[in-house]
This record gives sequence, C-alpha cells and structure tokens, in this order.
Amino acid sequence: MLSTTLTAVHVADEPLAWQRAGFTVSAGVVHLGGLAVVLGADGEGGVVGWSLDPAAEPVDGLPVRPAPAGGDDLLAGQPAHANTATALDHLVIGTPAPDRTTAALASLGWSVRRSAAHPTLDRTMRFLVVPTKGGRTVLEVMAPSDPRPDDRPARFWGLAVTVDDLDAAVGLLGPDHIGQPRDAVQPGRRIATVRGDRLGISVPLALMSPRT
Repeated sequence: MLSTTLTAVHVADEPLAWQRAGFTVSAGVVHLGGLAVVLGADGEGGVVGWSLDPAAEPVDGLPVRPAPAGGDDLLAGQPAHANTATALDHLVIGTPAPDRTTAALASLGWSVRRSAAHPTLDRTMRFLVVPTKGGRTVLEVMAPSDPRPDDRPARFWGLAVTVDDLDAAVGLLGPDHIGQPRDAVQPGRRIATVRGDRLGISVPLALMSPRT
C-alpha cells in the first residue's frame, strides 16, 4: 500500500498571532519543511483539519480539507523564520479509542512505529511516522491508559515545531510568551511550550530542538 502524504495542517488562527511567535507568514501560510500550516479564522480555534495526498474522507472524524491553492508551487522553498523553525516535528491527536483510530490511520498506509506510556499523565502514546512533501512528521496518538468503549471521534490536539536553535527562539519570544526549555520525551532533545494564549495562538504549540 502506498502511503498517503500529509501536505497541510489547517489552524483557525490569525496570521499575526503566528508572526508574533517568530514565524514568517506568506499569504496566510507558514512553510515548514515542505508542509503548509494554513492559517485563517474560519473555526473556533485549534487545528481544524489537514490536507492529504491523495485526498481522503474524514479519518475517524478528523476533518480533511482541500490543499491550499498553488499546490507544490506553494511549498517550493521556505522563507527563514525568526524563531529558526524548520519543520513540523509532530502533530498530536487525542482519541478515546486508540485501536479504532490507529486502524483508520493504517488505511492511509501509516503504521505504528512504537508505543509508550506518557511520563506524567495516565495516557499512552502511539507514534506513526508519516511522509510530507519535504520530509516526515510524527503523529502522536494520545489515549487513556485504560480506554473504555467510546463512540466519540478522534480530534486534533497540538503541534510541535522543530527549531534549529531552541535557546535563540526562547530568547526571541521572551518569558512572557514561552516557557523555559526542558528535557523532551525523545532522548537527547529539549522542548519549550509556547504561551499561545498571550500571543493569540489557539492551538497548544511547542518548540523542540533538532533530532539527534
């Protein structure tokens, strides 16, 4: 089975909010390593959909939206970001039914690479590596450690972005807009949580040091 490619993530935020966080926004789009983060206020906030190639029906309730106009031309080349962002590291999905959700994702040609317990929450995590136009992004599927039968659909939850220089990004945003770096779940990496509510960013967002 050929793997489906993730081409865009759609977020119901105003472009100015992401500019405040040090991202370069071009025509309402943040370019991250061959993947588009499409910004706009047509939603209640957070991640409101994704674009897939080939196009697909909603995946376990996760909305699929049309790819941004311009196709590959839109993703050709990436402007520099003041916060040194380079790629969408991972997209977090919450679900009450992890087996059902991962089966739906498997229908796109994606499979679970590993599973782990969350270090601080009563949650389990399943990690799927999915192709993008310029590399890869990890889907982190979060679920209760002891799931019960539940018909609610999966939902998008948060984003983590790789930056070349995490300390520089933290210095750029300042303590009012981002927390201090700490060790990430991934060995050898660090992560800092953006205080998005102070910037107008509605989706939980973190910045991460590069993969080692």
